[in-house]
Amino acid sequence: MASEVGSPRKSKHNHQTIGLVQCGQCPLSDMLREAERIGANGVVVANTNGCGRPTREFFESATNIRVPVAFVASKVIKEVRSMQQRAEVLQLDQLQPEGKARREAFVHISILDNGQHRESNIINHILASTHILLASMVVLALFVYLSLACSIGSLRYIPREIAPEIFGARPEPIDKEVLEKLPLVPVEWSIPGCYDSDEESQYETPSCEASPASEAIQQQLAGIIVRCAAQASSITASVSDTRHSPGANHYFQQLQARYARARKLCVDDPEKFSSTHMHRYLQPTSRDIFPNTELRLSKVRTYGFDYDYTLARYTDKLPETIYTMIRDVLVKKMLYPPALLALRYDSTFAIRGIVYDKETGWLFKLDSNYNIAMDTIHYGREPLRDLEEVYSLHNGPHVAPDYVKNHLYHLNDIYSVPEATLLADIIQHFTEHNIPFHPRYLAEDIRAAGESIHKGDGISLSPLHTVIMNNIGDYLNRAPELLQILNKLKSEGKRLFLLTNSGYQYVDKGLTYMFNTSEWRDVFDVVIVGARKPGWYLSHRPFRLVPTAKSTSMQPWAPVDQFEEGQVYSGGNLMSFTSITGYSDRNVMYFGDHIYSDLRDPSIQKGWFTGAIVSELKYELSVIQRSEYRQCVSYIQLLEKILKHSQQETRGAAYMQLPAKEKEAFRNLLDVGRAERRRTRWKLRDCFNTNFGSVFRTEKYPSLFATKIKAFANVYTADLSNLGEYPSDFVFYPKRMEQAHETRMPEVDDLLDEILHDKPHTS
Repeated sequence: MASEVGSPRKSKHNHQTIGLVQCGQCPLSDMLREAERIGANGVVVANTNGCGRPTREFFESATNIRVPVAFVASKVIKEVRSMQQRAEVLQLDQLQPEGKARREAFVHISILDNGQHRESNIINHILASTHILLASMVVLALFVYLSLACSIGSLRYIPREIAPEIFGARPEPIDKEVLEKLPLVPVEWSIPGCYDSDEESQYETPSCEASPASEAIQQQLAGIIVRCAAQASSITASVSDTRHSPGANHYFQQLQARYARARKLCVDDPEKFSSTHMHRYLQPTSRDIFPNTELRLSKVRTYGFDYDYTLARYTDKLPETIYTMIRDVLVKKMLYPPALLALRYDSTFAIRGIVYDKETGWLFKLDSNYNIAMDTIHYGREPLRDLEEVYSLHNGPHVAPDYVKNHLYHLNDIYSVPEATLLADIIQHFTEHNIPFHPRYLAEDIRAAGESIHKGDGISLSPLHTVIMNNIGDYLNRAPELLQILNKLKSEGKRLFLLTNSGYQYVDKGLTYMFNTSEWRDVFDVVIVGARKPGWYLSHRPFRLVPTAKSTSMQPWAPVDQFEEGQVYSGGNLMSFTSITGYSDRNVMYFGDHIYSDLRDPSIQKGWFTGAIVSELKYELSVIQRSEYRQCVSYIQLLEKILKHSQQETRGAAYMQLPAKEKEAFRNLLDVGRAERRRTRWKLRDCFNTNFGSVFRTEKYPSLFATKIKAFANVYTADLSNLGEYPSDFVFYPKRMEQAHETRMPEVDDLLDEILHDKPHTS
């Protein structure tokens, strides 16, 4: 089974994991990555700036870290280390584990010091001595104490799992007398990356001095926490009385209530999002055709089809074979290390639509605005650790058009998915074995190897086609219903043509197997193979006859000025095709799977209607049908509406008159909602692919791939056979896309429900 590259390793312990970090020469982002890898629930960081506030380096280079971080002054960490010395557990890595049943009830502590990771379970070394138990209580007490300090009146508080009184269950209330005795420690607790690119950075805080809590108060907290630990899965700061909060005002309390209501509606009632509670007309299925523009099928007089991944339905064995054949060419013909022969294809790693940077070796996804989806960047099989490199190269996540054109390799077709995986695997191998390489040469070599197995020498069958033809049943699924659909279109007076880059022998063998008849040519008015798309649309290359058993002429060198029924032709160009057939550009519809070879030029150059076959839709739609997905989307949208509405309220005069401290508390609470929104986005992404997410979306926007499908295809669907689900006079209506200034009409769904189910209207 393939590993889930890029996913943080879950801690195998049931208790809290805390990382203690003293900033040194090692980049903070590396230490945070290590904390995420070991499954830490939180990290306490002492900054070298001495005042316990996040640095610019943290916000700019650690935007994908999912571990909560408490920034404290160095004196606080010194206090922790002195407590460890008093407890005689300074050398944690030398402790020996003992009874498993006992250690799981206590705190798991990891020390990350200057990039060196030392890990141990303190309570693994359960001895008769009470010092170790005291140490665990005190360290956990400090962790909670830092959170409490934020909650009752110092700086920003945005915990990883969000304030428990708003977004989840909370432990028993902390003793009020203890709270009143707590000094205010300057602490910043933040989720890295919770700030959107268009939001103001939050690292500009005033200088400060730490005031560590007294040992007596720490011991009091330790006793309280031990009592709470048995009842709470994680110990997070919670204040039961809002009078202790600096934000005890109408705006603060109203926003708290809205968050709680949103969670209750979208998270606490998962049954609401089950498929049984969804209207049938709201459920897209893999049998649907999805319109980007209005399309009347009655206007279509001529249908054209690509072969590969349009008419031909390949099995999952094909990408594995492509991966293996390209790998073998690299080793046996291009002198790559023989050790690469041990590489195996992982179908779960890559998705269609990502790009490869030929200068850096990064794989990542672009959104519709040519911004890098920062949580998708991989170098080899590992997520990119130092995102500062991205900002240094591009001055932010945006990629300039010239860079996109000259340095990015777009992996847009299904054949490119195994290429992307092989790129990552080879980079991983070279990196682990300290083998120098240039990413551009690697991409060029893989592309050349891929072309050699796909195209061959231009006369005989390509190596890949030979393998498929010799094992046709292993690579192709039968599709007799497709032939029925084509015959139905033919009987309705539609003209049909086949336009493919593949050779005749290969297509003939494939369609004969799929349709279970060698007479498949009779259904097409024109058959064109070896077209060399996308050049076919703009070239002036002439057509030529392909000799077959039905050929009336055995002179393939003769000029072609007409198409005869039952014959097969190769090459040619769009202009000659239109001239010979007389097909009107305004009533031709062409189906294909490739954005550039099949969809772009017919749509732009000739105004053909185009249909995209996106086989990934079947899986993506299955994810969309899951209650977890609908929960996440509903929760995100509701949080966004709450945040937007709550911010609008701050524009009023009443809010402006609030004390600065209460305004700050309200702004902090807004950040809590933003952080919860980001956390839910991560969860939503992982529903599709843990490395790159959905083929169609990034965190905020449609993916570049989805944008191209929308631009160059009138409709898209998972399988060509779905065309048979619709009558010839069907009209496709796209969703109305509101502009930002336009009013949405969500009540239309309720009105439609009343109409379809004959329900009385209630006002």
